[in-house]
Amino acid sequence: MRILRQRTYLFALLAILALLFAGCKAESPTAPPTTGGGNGSSGSGTPPTGASVVITASNLSPVAGSVSTITVTVTQNNNPVPNGTAVELETSKGEFQDVATGTSLGTATLLTTNGGKVTVNLTASSAGPATVRAVVNNVAATLTITFGTAPIENPGGDGTAPTISSFSPTSGTPAGGQTVTITGTNFRAPVRVLFDFGAPIGTKEAFVTSVTPTQITVLTPAVDLAGGQALPATIRVIVGAGAPGEQTVSSSTPFNFQLSVLTPQITTISPASGPIDGGTRVTIFGSGFQAPVQVFFGFAEAQVLTVRFDQLIVITPNARDTNDNGSGPATGPIPVKVININSATNVTLAQAFRYVPKMQITAVSPLSGPASGGTRVTIDGVGFNDPVAVSIGGFVAQPIKVSGTQVVAVTLPLENASCGGAGGPIVVTNVDNGDFFSTTANQIQFTYKTPKPIEYFLTGPTP
Repeated sequence: MRILRQRTYLFALLAILALLFAGCKAESPTAPPTTGGGNGSSGSGTPPTGASVVITASNLSPVAGSVSTITVTVTQNNNPVPNGTAVELETSKGEFQDVATGTSLGTATLLTTNGGKVTVNLTASSAGPATVRAVVNNVAATLTITFGTAPIENPGGDGTAPTISSFSPTSGTPAGGQTVTITGTNFRAPVRVLFDFGAPIGTKEAFVTSVTPTQITVLTPAVDLAGGQALPATIRVIVGAGAPGEQTVSSSTPFNFQLSVLTPQITTISPASGPIDGGTRVTIFGSGFQAPVQVFFGFAEAQVLTVRFDQLIVITPNARDTNDNGSGPATGPIPVKVININSATNVTLAQAFRYVPKMQITAVSPLSGPASGGTRVTIDGVGFNDPVAVSIGGFVAQPIKVSGTQVVAVTLPLENASCGGAGGPIVVTNVDNGDFFSTTANQIQFTYKTPKPIEYFLTGPTP
């Protein structure tokens, strides 16, 4: 009877082990999802920690409806941070506007530094304080700009304040003398029209040629663009000028003075490298960009996505097309050229972009480890670009070290650590551009091992 009971226990133990191994074989290893391309705001790499962030404004007490130019200066160890460093901006009132175009950027925006600075306009349609906050990685700075109501003394006529609904054209040459028509309501002579550039330039008065209750025509003043190729100005209209009922209204968007023929300049490119098969989203920082533009990487034309006065976003071509004979370098630096088509002006930045090998995995060590996790796996190859996602044997692993030619990752515990024989290929994915490689192509696999089952030795008298 005792021997029969022992045999019954043995059969039960074998049945339990069979169920466990059957569950392991039923599992289907899941590879990590493919990640899409980057968004173009990666800047120059990891954001600096402990940087110094300072916010200044051209006017701390602007009139509602006008603009104040905000400048954020970011330094580290008293030196400007690298170009392309991301700066997050938000305001509690009003909205940000692009300095060159007057385009609305909303109440929160993400800009990148050029020479350690970012510049943006702030406007608000009503009076009140606006708190501007700038954040660079773990450092934040704030500045309060108080929008005030335009002073009105003894309003004349029916007491209705003037308004500006639009003006045309919205840009002009620095030589001045260009006719601008301002459309609105409640205009009345005498009228003065000022172009407000903020500090340090201040205001310049336009020459008024005609006034009706709904339109004012002026000739623009001349300005000096020695410090750049574009300069925004708020249009300020004073009706009943010099009279007790004098009233003032300012435009909500700026008038831009710019050179009629812009000459492009390239300051930096980010990112400055990408895989040889192209498709990298690249931001070109500089000035004087004027649509339509063409951008060439060597002899290959890039796809242009967006054009701003100080920024272009393009998609890189295939490396093999960068030479005139279609046999471009497998890797290495090439020049980048920007052409303003209408003005036939151009600029070339030598060795601006470097093509790097497309990802490959050449070796993996070790090729097995316990299902309980903790195995340090070294993956050798080319084309790795931090950050990466790693799958080992069909299960997500934790990368702890990344270079262009090597990734080190640690396996994580399997959900059922008693499973044996689970495994599969190693997959590495570049998160920023979606480039990936699976060792299925070269038949490299990783296997998860489990502890040997406990052996029970049955003793007893022989039946």
